[in-house]
Amino acid sequence: MHIRRVSGIAFLLAASLFLGCGSNVRSFTPISPLTGNWDLAGNRALKQYPVLTLSIVVEGNQIYAHGDSVIPCAPPAFFSSEGGTFELTGQIAGDGTVQLNPPASFRSGSEVTTISGSVPAAGATSWNGTYSVVNGSTSTNTCFSGTGSFSATPLPSIAATYAGSMSSNTNSFGVTMKLSQGTATEVTEPNGTVYAYLPLTGTLLVSGSPCFTTGSSAAGSSLAAIQSSIAGDFLNVNFDMDDGSRIVFSAFMTSDETTLQQASFGVIGGQCNQSGYIGTLTRQ
Repeated sequence: MHIRRVSGIAFLLAASLFLGCGSNVRSFTPISPLTGNWDLAGNRALKQYPVLTLSIVVEGNQIYAHGDSVIPCAPPAFFSSEGGTFELTGQIAGDGTVQLNPPASFRSGSEVTTISGSVPAAGATSWNGTYSVVNGSTSTNTCFSGTGSFSATPLPSIAATYAGSMSSNTNSFGVTMKLSQGTATEVTEPNGTVYAYLPLTGTLLVSGSPCFTTGSSAAGSSLAAIQSSIAGDFLNVNFDMDDGSRIVFSAFMTSDETTLQQASFGVIGGQCNQSGYIGTLTRQ
C-alpha cells in the first residue's frame, strides 16, 4: 500500500509560511472533554478505511483540530491509498454541537474532511458524530469520497520510551527515544491568527551512527519546536543533534501505543545531511 502524505520536512516548510517573527507562544490547560487525541473511524492495522484520527484543542468555545487520514483508491489511481495530515477549526454552539471545517489558510493532502458532532459529557470516554470526505484529486484518481458516522474513542496521551533500529540503503543504527505529550499550546501571529496544538518533546539516543549520538527536541518558540506535535495517530518531532544537525522524525502510533510504525528520520545539516532512515520502534 502506498500512502501519499505530507512528510515531516514538507509539513515544516509549509508551516513556515504561516508562522513568522513576533509570534506569541503560550501554554494553557483546556477544560473541555473534547481536548485530546481521538480515533474516529477505520483501523490502520486491519486496513479498514477510511482511517480518521484527530488531536483536538479547545479554548473557550473555539476548537482547533489536527488530524491524520488514510482513504482507499481504486485503479487506475497511481496510489492505492491517499491521505495525510490536515487541520480543522470550528466553534462549540450553544446547544453543544460542533462543526469542524478546513480553515481557509491551510490545505494539505488530497481530500477535504469535515466533522460534525456533539461535545461529550465530562468524564465520557467517547463522543459521536459524522464525517464527510471529499476527494480533491484529478478525475482519473478514483479515491474514496463519502460520509459516515463515528463513535470517537480516546488515543493515549504519549509518555513513553521507544527503541528499535533505523536503516537506510547504506547503514543502520540503534535508537532509544523518550517522548512526552505536553499541555495545549497556542501561537498567536502578529496579525491575530491563532494556531493551537498538542506539543511533543523528547530525547534521542543513537548507537552506531557515524554522525550523531544524542539529541533533544527543539526548544522554545522556534518553528521546529512549534511543529513537534501530534495529529491524531501521527507524530512529528524535531530533534537537535550533537553534531549540529536536525532530525525530523515522524511515525504512526498504534492505538495501544505499543509501537511506532513507519518511523522515519530525515536529516538536515551535519555530516549525514539529506540522509533518510526508516524503521519500527517498540515501547519499552
